[in-house]
Amino acid sequence: MTTPLCQLIRRLVHEMSTNGPFTDGQRDRILESVFVSYYDSANCAVDTNRGWTSHMPLIARLWPDARVICCVRNLGWIVNSIERAIAANPVQASNIFNCRIDSTVYERAEQLMGIKGMVGRTYASLKEAWFGPHADKLIIVDYDRFVASPRLTLAVLYERCGWPEYKHDFEKLEYSADAFDASLHTPGLHRVSGAIHESRRQLDIPLDLFDKYKDSDFWLNPDYNVRQVEVIGESAALKAVS
Repeated sequence: MTTPLCQLIRRLVHEMSTNGPFTDGQRDRILESVFVSYYDSANCAVDTNRGWTSHMPLIARLWPDARVICCVRNLGWIVNSIERAIAANPVQASNIFNCRIDSTVYERAEQLMGIKGMVGRTYASLKEAWFGPHADKLIIVDYDRFVASPRLTLAVLYERCGWPEYKHDFEKLEYSADAFDASLHTPGLHRVSGAIHESRRQLDIPLDLFDKYKDSDFWLNPDYNVRQVEVIGESAALKAVS
C-alpha cells in the first residue's frame, strides 16, 4: 500500500546533515543506493508514498527522469469517504484521529485537513510541488476521470511515462491492506473489489462542510496552472452533489 523508502530517505538526509562529515557526492550515492537496493534494480520502479511531493528538488537531483504521479480528488469527497469508513466500524475508535470518541464530523474534518493532518499535509505538499520549480515532473490524474474511463486514462499515463502498456482487468479489481487498516482500527479503509465503475454518490457529511471544500480542486483552474502541469482528465471532477 505504501513503502518506507520516503521516510528512510528523510532520516538519512537528517542523519548525514547532523553527523559526518559527508560530501555531497557521498550523500548522493548513499541515497541512490537505498532506492536501488530496495527494488533490486536501477532501471524502473514505482514507489507509492504521498510524501514524495515534499521532496521534488531531491528527486530532480537524484532521479532526473523520474515522474511523480498524483491521483487527486475534491477534498469534500475525501472527507466523505473517510467518514463512511469510520461509520462502518462503530465499535472501534479509529487511530486516524487524535480526538475524543464522541468527536463530531466537524472536529474530525478539521484534524484531517490541518497543516499536519493526514490529508491536509499531503494537500499542502502537492501545492508546493505544483507551484514549485520542478512541477514539470508531476502528472496529475483526476480520480473522477479515471473512474469514468480507466482504460483511456491509463493508456495516456503509460504513454506519458514511456512504459509498455499492461493489460489490466477493470472488471475484477481486488486489493486490501488488512494488517495496515487493522493497525489504524479502521478495517476496510483500503479495501476495494469488483469492477471499476461510476456510481451515484451519496453525501454522508453535512452540506455546509462539503461546501467548505468546493473549490479545493485547484488543478481544474487554468489560472492556477502557471507551470503547465499535465492534468489527465481535468474536466471530470464534480463540484456539487449530483
